[in-house]
Amino acid sequence: MTPCRFDLLCLGEVLVDLISESESDRLEDCHRFSARAGGSPANLARFASRRGLRTGFVGRIGPDGAGRLLRNALEGEGVDTAYLQVARSEPTSVCLVTRSSGTPDFVLHRRADTGLTPRHVPAPVAASTRVLHTNALSLATSPLGDTAMKAIRAAHAAGRHVSLDPNWRPGPWAGRREVLRRLEEAAPMASFIKPSLDDARALLGKGSPETHLRKFAEMGVRTVLLTMGIDGLLILDEGKTTHVTGPARTLRSATGAGDAFLAVFLSRVLAGDDAVEAARRGVEEWLDLRDSEGREKQEFPSPVQRTVV
Repeated sequence: MTPCRFDLLCLGEVLVDLISESESDRLEDCHRFSARAGGSPANLARFASRRGLRTGFVGRIGPDGAGRLLRNALEGEGVDTAYLQVARSEPTSVCLVTRSSGTPDFVLHRRADTGLTPRHVPAPVAASTRVLHTNALSLATSPLGDTAMKAIRAAHAAGRHVSLDPNWRPGPWAGRREVLRRLEEAAPMASFIKPSLDDARALLGKGSPETHLRKFAEMGVRTVLLTMGIDGLLILDEGKTTHVTGPARTLRSATGAGDAFLAVFLSRVLAGDDAVEAARRGVEEWLDLRDSEGREKQEFPSPVQRTVV
């Protein structure tokens, strides 16, 4: 097998998050915002680089200051941006989002990042990584969604891991049925999928966490990681469900928490941990990645894992 250029190659959504300085569940109550590099795959690339992984990012930014902010954030963390494209005229995508410990309120303006075309991602690029990662907000738009599927097929054909984040919310980018169709197409080629409980409810409707966990597994993914905020996560791996308990304190901001967790999880899997141990380490260590962005330090008890019969 050809040696891999990357440990982790992230593809798709990249944007500037304008995060409210005050905590709120409603955007209309917020008046001041701080700009942060964002987009779930781009966040994961930066966090994974902090874990020492050889990380690359494939995406598209605008020819503007926001795009340069994103490039600088990626390169400043050591992420390879050789496949980061610059649009000729479309502006960089932006998301207005509330600082919230629960489900944030947001408005997403997708522009440059959705225009990444399949010609930007030759098959050898997608096959040059130990793990290829993308998300539902990338699969949900065109032509970016077609590009992501091409990369997934190439990585799978080369025997690489594929990681998915089904982070869809209702919006003008694509309907729920179309996103589910895309996920069901990609899932049999995926090693890991990491829905949050909010993701699961948005995509699958009502049901218990265990029901959602099973439905994602039925799509054909080998390992399902269902994150549940302060309640920790459920992991379904090799037919066994394990509950890893979460932090006992409420976060000031949930934005990027799942990406930081997944960075730890994937780094531990690539280091040789089994999925359950990697998930336990992810719950235990993800906050350190967030702290390096200037967020307040919070002391959490060590997680405890419990097998669910």
